[in-house]
Amino acid sequence: MHIEAVVIRKIPVREHDQMVVLYTKEMGKLTAIAKGSMRAHSTQALAIDEGNVIRCELVAGRSGPIMTGAQVVRAFSSAKGTVAGWAAAQFFLQVVSAAVYDEQPDAHLWACICDALHEMDTTPRAELLGAFRRQQAAVLEVLGYGASGEHTLQSAHAGRSSLDDRFEQIAQRSFSSLDLFYDALRLASLS
Repeated sequence: MHIEAVVIRKIPVREHDQMVVLYTKEMGKLTAIAKGSMRAHSTQALAIDEGNVIRCELVAGRSGPIMTGAQVVRAFSSAKGTVAGWAAAQFFLQVVSAAVYDEQPDAHLWACICDALHEMDTTPRAELLGAFRRQQAAVLEVLGYGASGEHTLQSAHAGRSSLDDRFEQIAQRSFSSLDLFYDALRLASLS
């Protein structure tokens, strides 16, 4: 089956394989094995970089789906080129990993995650905090936790907000990407 997916995270398994967590519009969050993706000559190794939107095929394996023929649709290289941009994008990937159940597709969440990654990729550094907060509110709304009126969207203050606390409460864990994001914004403001 051919799918389009966001690569949420990848974990090495066995000598040359990786377990890849994907979020798709049609199938929700799922895990597939990318056989041989850690070999030096692997053609799909670069495609399955975290945060990429990819097109691939999933085939049935004995212990779950096997990913083949992965190709990059969108790499978000501008966001990955800055610490603050990548930390912001990484936050949304961590949210999907921690707060979304497997195999529960949601077209609105798919669109929202793709929008968040796109905005972190295209927003100038000076406006990144405001874009980050808007996307946090949008993701909360799509996840069903509502964001309107209950959270502040202050973009002038580069510190933790009630949105950050709400996400950590929902996921029942802290997000390392938040600390990195705010530290990168502080350092950028000093230079």
